[in-house]
Amino acid sequence: MNLNYVQDYKLNLVNMYDLEHAESCEGQLKYVLKLLQLDQDKRAICEEISGNSEYRNLRPETGKVISVLLGSSKIEEYMKEQYDKEGGSADMCKALEDLEREAKQQGKVEGKIEGKIEGVNSLMQKLGVDMEKACELIGITAEEYSRMEALK
Repeated sequence: MNLNYVQDYKLNLVNMYDLEHAESCEGQLKYVLKLLQLDQDKRAICEEISGNSEYRNLRPETGKVISVLLGSSKIEEYMKEQYDKEGGSADMCKALEDLEREAKQQGKVEGKIEGKIEGVNSLMQKLGVDMEKACELIGITAEEYSRMEALK
């Protein structure tokens, strides 16, 4: 094997668990190290980000690492979108707030769908009516019910 093309670079390894003062690191690495020390506890990571205004001015690369830590590709997309719009920085705090709001809205929609499905099923069982009649009583069409069941 020819090693002429392989560079011999010095490599510093850091054990994040032994690092006592992540704040002493340079640049945005300190934010990533702080979050890594929380050991993928999503709640603790979100609390750290929400409670610290320093996360309001991040580069997209930092946002990408944080999105991986949180397991959310939506955060990465949001950060890139915000970075392009704002021209140079992105607000991780706002990203989390917006994603939380979006998740709550999605939960409400899913809850309404689940409620309608349960209502139709309950009417069919208790009143002995067919699906079409139960759907009519709930205020939806049989087609809507079928689509809701498919989403479930």
